[in-house]
Amino acid sequence: NMVVRVFNAASVTVFVKFGTSAVTAATTDLPIPPGGVEIFAAGAATYIAGITASGTGTLYATPGFGA
Repeated sequence: NMVVRVFNAASVTVFVKFGTSAVTAATTDLPIPPGGVEIFAAGAATYIAGITASGTGTLYATPGFGA
């Protein structure tokens, strides 16, 4: 199963969404707080989108395989 470790290196919350190349994130999607790390089962998704409510930031996504 494809999993993705997502690290929010920003000083603001980043909202993320997984999907196809057309995926777009909104501030109603999954929040990751500043400095937060989450691991997601990506399923068939091959892209991740992120957005902040204000400001900018860096989001790191590391793919892998796990149970």
